[in-house]
This record gives sequence, C-alpha cells and structure tokens, in this order.
Amino acid sequence: MNAAIRPLLDRLNDKVSRHLGASRRQLFEQLDRPALKPLPVASYVYAEWKKCRAGLDYHIAIDRHYYSVPHQLLKKALWARITARTIEVFHIGQRVASHVRTSGNGQRSTQRDHMPAHHRFRAPQVPRRLDAAAHPGLGRAHRAERRALRRGRHA
Repeated sequence: MNAAIRPLLDRLNDKVSRHLGASRRQLFEQLDRPALKPLPVASYVYAEWKKCRAGLDYHIAIDRHYYSVPHQLLKKALWARITARTIEVFHIGQRVASHVRTSGNGQRSTQRDHMPAHHRFRAPQVPRRLDAAAHPGLGRAHRAERRALRRGRHA
C-alpha cells in the first residue's frame, strides 16, 4: 500500500502552491532543513515528578518505599524525579540523592553518607545489639523483634 502512495505523495510535495509560489519540498529545503538538529545521543526516559518532604528519619516515601536524603534536608521541600529504574531527589534545582528504584515493600534504601555521624557509627551495631539483648525464650516477642530487624525498622 505504501508503494502505491509514494508516487502520489511525491507529486503532491512537488506541486507549486499558488499562495506561496513554491512547492512543499522547496519550502522544506529552504526553511526547515537548515534548522534541523541531530537527535540526542541518549534516548528519552519518561519521568514523573513528585513534591515531597524528608521526615525526621531523613527518608522520603515513594510508592510505599523509603529513600534516604542527606540528613541536613530534614523537613525541607524536595522534588523527586521518578523513572522506571531510578529515584533522583532535588533541592533548589540541585540533585542531592540518587537511588535505584525498588518495589514498594515498605522497606528503606539508605545511603550511609546521608546519615548523621552518630547514626553512621551505630547503624551496623543496632541489629546485633538488639539481637544479643533478646532472650530466645521470649517466644512471640522474640519473633516480632526478628521480623522488625529484617524489615529495617530499628532506627
């Protein structure tokens, strides 16, 4: 079908317009072709933007998952750029955090350099310390604590 349309299209584009005194092809060559620019190297990536605010735990919530931002930005207005693969966080036009996007499982993605110094020091110790303090004979309480530690809700 395209093969049959092609000669008709060429004839239409070469026909001189009475109003403009030139054909569509001539106008394209004079006006449009010089203004054309090459396509970008990187392909377009669809993104959504969401206004958010970091809580006291220096995390923002996006699709039931929590992503860290630098602790200096607590309670500040931030913008999150959400793509299929990444979460980028911006403050006053500057990118302040970038995370690989994770499914909404209620967990946290925390980068150590986003933590205040006293959290950085204690973060690896908290689960071990709590586990050592727990008495295995406590039954349900011990199992609930282990679940909380696995979920990362111990900070």
